[in-house]
Amino acid sequence: MNKTSIEWTDYTSNLIRYRDPEGRSVHGCIKVSAGCANCYASAWSARGLTGERDGAFTAKRQATLTPYFDDAEAQRILRTRVTGKRVFVGDMTDVFGEWVPDALLDRMFAVFALRPDLTFQLLTKRPERMRAYLASEDPDRYTCIDEAASDISGESGVGVVTRWPLPNVWLGVSVEDQAAADERIPHLLATPA
Repeated sequence: MNKTSIEWTDYTSNLIRYRDPEGRSVHGCIKVSAGCANCYASAWSARGLTGERDGAFTAKRQATLTPYFDDAEAQRILRTRVTGKRVFVGDMTDVFGEWVPDALLDRMFAVFALRPDLTFQLLTKRPERMRAYLASEDPDRYTCIDEAASDISGESGVGVVTRWPLPNVWLGVSVEDQAAADERIPHLLATPA
């Protein structure tokens, strides 16, 4: 977790990261709309501020990256003594990108469930995927999250999903104009949160 000056949150965190073909940990995403034109994560990557050579958030580049769950970052969140704060998760990617496997989302939500004293904030430009993941009626979803929580915490049988949706997770969509609002907000409203 990193302290931030973003006025609507206290910390940022990136639990979903990527490995490039050389094995380096990098940030990635695919620009999906006009609202991505001034993406600061892409700009930082393009300038090499995150240690990357090619910061263009394109489908071609994303296809070369392998997503992974950042266990070290998860442990930082679990071990911090900070309580009652807001954590913006995924400021350097869109965690609901179609390239992010459900298993990684399960691990991310396991961290959220293990820290009910923190409020986790997620923003996406892909509300269809967010809705599909959170509205899944697959009973195995909760089992997968519980198993991930046991794995992450090192304790067996943690059983963290006692209520769904998790009350400490705030969901939102980014909209750059009325057309994007008309397209994305109905998905947000239909997402269990």
